[in-house]
Amino acid sequence: MHDASPTGGAFAPANPTDGRNLFDYKSRWPDEARQSQRKEGFYLAFLWLTGVAGVFALLLGTPVAQSPDTPTSMALVFCAGLLGGTTFDVKWWYHSIAKGLWHLDRRPWRIAVPWIAAIVAMFVHVLFKSDLLGILNPTALDKIHNILAFGFLVGYFSDSATAKLAEIAESLFGASRGGRANGPM
Repeated sequence: MHDASPTGGAFAPANPTDGRNLFDYKSRWPDEARQSQRKEGFYLAFLWLTGVAGVFALLLGTPVAQSPDTPTSMALVFCAGLLGGTTFDVKWWYHSIAKGLWHLDRRPWRIAVPWIAAIVAMFVHVLFKSDLLGILNPTALDKIHNILAFGFLVGYFSDSATAKLAEIAESLFGASRGGRANGPM
């Protein structure tokens, strides 16, 4: 299948003109679409600011040299996951606008991604802290910097994280409905 977008499907094309002539600066998007894109941009900026404000507010009350208590750890990883998911979402948002791929049907996805990322980050953090899988030393997540980095990365890669969790769940609990038969459904 041929990609008819001006960038040929690449997010960072070798030709940054997007197939335009010099001084062709006007948007190809109609006003209605640009208004929707701006609204989404404001929403994403609000989420970024919320995540940053949350991290700083939590850090103000927690000395970096100490291990934060469980509620603070959970809140930190939630905010970091929100930042990671929002960063992923913003990257998709501006690339899809620039490539001509943005459309309203993806709006629920773009709204939900940061929140899903924050929840996934929080519970992947719990999973690793529990040492249930034995993949990571649970005490590594006692340090604030590690918590923030972990939360951001899991949030940014929450699609991959949930896919990996699905693989783990399938190996532990059996195939999903779409996989091998595991009982009536």
